[in-house]
Amino acid sequence: MEDEPIENIISKFVEDLNDSERRLEGSKNLLKVAQAVGEETAREQLMPYLQEYLDDDEPIVLLVFAKLLPLMIEYIGGYEYSHAILPSLEILAMNENNSVREKSVQSIWIIIGEVSPEDIDVYFVPMLQRLGDSPWIYPKKSVCELIGHVYGKCNEENKVIVLDIFRKLCVDKFPMIRKLCNIACKDIIQHMEKDSIPNEIFPQVLALFQDEQDSVRLWTIENIVAIGTTFNDDIDDEIMNIIIDHSSDESWRVRYNLAQYIDKICEYYGHTESNIDQLLRIYQNVLYDVESVVRKTAAKKLVAMYDYYTHNLYIEKILPIIIILHVDPDPNVRKEISTCVTHIAPFFGADLYNEFLLEVLFHLIEDNNSECRLNTIEHIELVADVIGLDIILERLINTITELSSCPLWRVRLKTLDLIPSLAELLGKKDFSKYLLDNIFQLYEDKVHAVRHETISCLRILSKSYGTRWTKSYLIPQICKQADNNSYLIRMNALFTVSELCSSFTNNELLTVIVPLLMKLSCDPVPNVRLNVCKSLYTIENRLPNKIKEEEIYPCLKQLKEDKDEDVRYYANKR
Repeated sequence: MEDEPIENIISKFVEDLNDSERRLEGSKNLLKVAQAVGEETAREQLMPYLQEYLDDDEPIVLLVFAKLLPLMIEYIGGYEYSHAILPSLEILAMNENNSVREKSVQSIWIIIGEVSPEDIDVYFVPMLQRLGDSPWIYPKKSVCELIGHVYGKCNEENKVIVLDIFRKLCVDKFPMIRKLCNIACKDIIQHMEKDSIPNEIFPQVLALFQDEQDSVRLWTIENIVAIGTTFNDDIDDEIMNIIIDHSSDESWRVRYNLAQYIDKICEYYGHTESNIDQLLRIYQNVLYDVESVVRKTAAKKLVAMYDYYTHNLYIEKILPIIIILHVDPDPNVRKEISTCVTHIAPFFGADLYNEFLLEVLFHLIEDNNSECRLNTIEHIELVADVIGLDIILERLINTITELSSCPLWRVRLKTLDLIPSLAELLGKKDFSKYLLDNIFQLYEDKVHAVRHETISCLRILSKSYGTRWTKSYLIPQICKQADNNSYLIRMNALFTVSELCSSFTNNELLTVIVPLLMKLSCDPVPNVRLNVCKSLYTIENRLPNKIKEEEIYPCLKQLKEDKDEDVRYYANKR
């Protein structure tokens, strides 16, 4: 291609774009064509040609161009000439296909991040004006997604122009545009001087909050948080009024978004007693909300909210709500309460916890929803550190036993995930006495994922409790499982032995592991025998030569002559 005349290269590229069958493949050659014709020709001839074909009705072709155009920078002389590809990206940013438009916007973001502020003023601000003046929704959507990036790099004079574009879009007839303006608002705020916020952008924040569409209003709270990072006394009262109105908005999505950011709001606006009182009432409102998803989101913030109230105020105003919500009809709310009840134990101390929350904890441990019970147990060590293990041990063991027998296999699997932390909490003696049988019950589970997880669990326990405990408690049980009628359980025993090998000394391998492998090498099921081959080769180098000669090699020789083809294959594999 490089040896051809430039006119022929561009002509061939244009022909491909004109041919409906070759158009897609031709579009992918853009970078090769640009490299072949040189930087100046690419800027002055190739890019103008390309613009004529960006009204193509094939989105897949336009998407290729949207992806390749930022890469063209290398072939047109660098970012100082990026204005040469900007008209093409502008056309794509007006496209009605979301994938094409979004990719072009992302490409423009890349360029904005690299070009000089002078180029932003000369090329990008006028582009925003043109897109913003369009009567169609798609160019305006692109403006909303670009406006914060442009505002952050343009000069003061053009900042005024960009804000005028933004204000115009804030009252656009399309709700989607007003929504995107509300989303873009925080991007503008972060580039604003603190003193400019009340006059320059807060009126738009207020207007968007009062929008008739809840899809527009719900984004206002993020802008309130963004303003909070700069904090301005001049609009403090108005902001508090917006937050109060959010808590009683008729749309649950607006209240939900408030609940999501309530801790940030308290961090930025809880600087006076009056604000603290109002924010406390607001938080109580969302905790009592009629929609369970709002209550759940608010309950998720219960631990974080402890930082923003005094200890006595939290006990007086929030604790009663926790006690009420622990019997909420929605299990998702109870699950979040269980997180709170365990995590706030260190803040309460033993006496207060026993007085107010111990019965709540017991109720959650025995909840009829398995996710709630699992979540409570997952962090139970936080409570045990405060009030002691003895007081909760019996209920904890009973719950683990019930979960181990749950009809839902995912619950049984999740229960195994909790075993290592419970082993650390209980210690060798209590764990071996109360919970080890539950693990070996799951060892024979009908579901492979559960059985496989028991192996990982036993490996962790062996590492934690040591070789002596493993030989005393695990190996006898594993040997027992090796005699199980189900070959799946015998396979599990074999896999477990393989996992534990690394923690045994060479002598222990000889006395504990080798006899078990010898026994399973005669198993009637080929899958068991071929896995014995794998295990023997794994430990072979750690065994004395005498044992190799007398036991290992004869066993492998026998397996090499096995009637099953797969067993013979693995027996001969080194």
